[in-house]
Amino acid sequence: MSLADHDGRVVALAFFATWCGPCRNQVLRFQLLEERYRSRGLVVLAISIDGPETMADVVPFARLNALTLRVLLDPETVVVSRYNPKRAVPFSVLINRSGGVERYRQGFSPQDEEAIEADIVRLVAEPPR
Repeated sequence: MSLADHDGRVVALAFFATWCGPCRNQVLRFQLLEERYRSRGLVVLAISIDGPETMADVVPFARLNALTLRVLLDPETVVVSRYNPKRAVPFSVLINRSGGVERYRQGFSPQDEEAIEADIVRLVAEPPR
């Protein structure tokens, strides 16, 4: 998968690990946001940074939480190296319709939800190219 596959859409990259409690909350919140704003052009890609010892937990995690957003593995850390080189989790990146990074956010707490949604609302309001 490539970001070019989503050209003209707002893309949220949600980096997570199955062993990270705040990550689970972040992914579930991004799932709700994608459901709410998908028709306006939002795509959420949940990218696991689980290593070889926990990578097998990603699919059960997605099934257990009934995730409908795209859950991706990055075993060669290509995406992680580009957007999250410190391998922080939870970590998110919002990318505008033109492919430019709008916001990096390290960590996730309930207080972040309003700001994240406000950024998404602003970005999906921009007309597609």
